[in-house]
Amino acid sequence: MDNTQLCRIPQKEIIQEKLRYKYLKEIVKRFAVEIDKIGGFPGSSKTAKFCKYDGTEKGISAFMERWFLIQELLGVQILVFC
Repeated sequence: MDNTQLCRIPQKEIIQEKLRYKYLKEIVKRFAVEIDKIGGFPGSSKTAKFCKYDGTEKGISAFMERWFLIQELLGVQILVFC
């Protein structure tokens, strides 16, 4: 027998994560629409470049992913115990 263990994740947590992801996508989409209404991002920031080349929605999504990563690295963590 190997040392791997199976962890059971409660259904409530799975549903919460699916809802979190759904609403995050909706927030990103709405931000992208509003940013496009005012003409996009000015300047040459990483987000502005990404939005110009790959579209505003993808650019905002990448920005949000970087923001969440920074928050996690700074100590905002979600701990999962098996």
